[in-house]
Amino acid sequence: MSAETREEARSIWRRELAVAELWRLLGFTSLAMHAPAGDEKQFMLGVFRSMISEGRLDIDALLEEAGGYLAFVDVPESDKIARTLERQLRALSDGEEPPGYAQEGLSKLSKQNHKRLESLQPGPEKAKGYLLANVDLARAGAGAGSCEAMCFFREEVPDDLVGEVVKGWKQAVRTEEQRRGYAAEMFWNSLDHYEEADAVSHYRFIEDFGVGEFPKTLAGIEEEFRHALLAPATWVVGALNLWLASRSPGLMARVRPFAEQALELVCGY
Repeated sequence: MSAETREEARSIWRRELAVAELWRLLGFTSLAMHAPAGDEKQFMLGVFRSMISEGRLDIDALLEEAGGYLAFVDVPESDKIARTLERQLRALSDGEEPPGYAQEGLSKLSKQNHKRLESLQPGPEKAKGYLLANVDLARAGAGAGSCEAMCFFREEVPDDLVGEVVKGWKQAVRTEEQRRGYAAEMFWNSLDHYEEADAVSHYRFIEDFGVGEFPKTLAGIEEEFRHALLAPATWVVGALNLWLASRSPGLMARVRPFAEQALELVCGY
């Protein structure tokens, strides 16, 4: 029964995590979706049309990325959302009001997912299902959550998945370098105040799975922590940065003198 609970939770969470990523991808279109009718609506539609025509937003690339996450959503919901999404983005590219928004279908699907999750017995197996769903989602895009889950469940991570993650990260590096015009060390986006936490998650994945293709990324994270440990805003921030650095033996070895100084500062507050 415990294995059944874990796998059912894994399946539901896989869909819900995919829905959350689709919401993230489409977040910018919500501005047009919720804009009042009239001049404000027309202004937002014009903004999106300009973004697309000027090449700042690639509709085809966005649809391709969304398709990776829709693969985790059951048919026929995934097909319906995909059709609505394409019509939505094509209309926005023409500066027109879309006939419908994919967010409406995503919201309905998310409510169904949460209802099914609530019906499952709380416990460790349900939690493991969530972590394993993060492992599965790495095939569409390995963020900090997937990195942590893969490090925790190393025995559940097939070699081909590690290869897919590395391939995706290399593409992300090339994309960032093309966008910025110079070498990119960090190729992911973090929420405010999560930069160091996300950096450690990526560092741990590279370290634990013996990935050798990102020396600039490792060096960039190490430099980031040297600065973070040297001058924390408060003792709480200093303690948090020390804990984050300690989660990776390799990172701690590279920043140890700064960590020792930070420890003295924290203890002296």
